[in-house]
Amino acid sequence: MTKLWSIVLALLGILLHSIGIILQKKGTSGLNLKELLNLKSIKDIKISSYLITWVTGLVLAYNISVIPTAMASEGLSPEVVSAISGLGIVFILVLSRIFLSEKIYKSDIPLAMIIVVSIYVICLSQQNESIDYMDKTAFFALTFAPFLLLIPFFKRRLSNKTKAVLFSSISGLTGGMAYVVLNIAIKKGGISLNEVFSAVYIYEYIIIGFISGAFLQIAYKFGDIIHIVPIQMSLTVIYPLICSYFIFHKTISVVQDSLILLIALCCWIILRHH
Repeated sequence: MTKLWSIVLALLGILLHSIGIILQKKGTSGLNLKELLNLKSIKDIKISSYLITWVTGLVLAYNISVIPTAMASEGLSPEVVSAISGLGIVFILVLSRIFLSEKIYKSDIPLAMIIVVSIYVICLSQQNESIDYMDKTAFFALTFAPFLLLIPFFKRRLSNKTKAVLFSSISGLTGGMAYVVLNIAIKKGGISLNEVFSAVYIYEYIIIGFISGAFLQIAYKFGDIIHIVPIQMSLTVIYPLICSYFIFHKTISVVQDSLILLIALCCWIILRHH
């Protein structure tokens, strides 16, 4: 697969994910989630346009968008795929303005431009990469490392804000690890259905992705989105870069790595404003 085609697929994946997020937000505006969670039987569900919109958003964001992202992983490194996901912030800003009439701050525009330019430069410098070496000890260590953030829960009582920060951090780190595992699954197995599901790593990806989503939902119970999403998304962008150093023994690229960190910082600032 060519580098250009891989980049297009990665962009398509994050665009579909962003559209899914907007549909979820649109759907929840007319849903009584408390009533939905307290249903005793699936027969009691009241089908409405809001429910259909919300479910469509869930499927689009967390199922369908994975397909082009997985295909993009064949020709791109995990840290580049995760860096491109930072463009999701730009997509969400634009789509929120168009379909939800949400406000865009003046500072969002230059920050969004920085993200776009940074991703463009990263994509230009990206080479088609195969996995020539993989440190399995580092792989397993970095897979389980995010769960060390659960240790404070066993030592003392924590405020809800602290719990939200810790849970969102675990979600972000495991979300970043999911990009790494997906990348390994595709490059080790291939992109056909038979090849993908014959690779053990794809099942680890499914488990880690589920864990990331679960911890994000738990975080929402203890804090506001403004405290949760910036941490979660920034760590999702940064963690694959860290993993690449230790798992694949990636050589340091000052320009590319600095731009990935810059994208994470811009995502943080934009989300904090909103």
